[in-house]
Amino acid sequence: LMLILFSPWSAPKDLMNTYSSWSDAFEHFMRECPPKFQYIMKNMQILHECQDSRDDHYA
Repeated sequence: LMLILFSPWSAPKDLMNTYSSWSDAFEHFMRECPPKFQYIMKNMQILHECQDSRDDHYA
């Protein structure tokens, strides 16, 4: 999902490039990803975890 949101692409093959797995493609992307994008992704993950915790609490 983060590749779709933060990496430029016009076709799905652009996201995987020559990598054999989505994990490999994401790891490569993260090595070249600007710190600003990494910061945003980290905060998105924290928000998601907080929402999960909230939902578990009220369930």
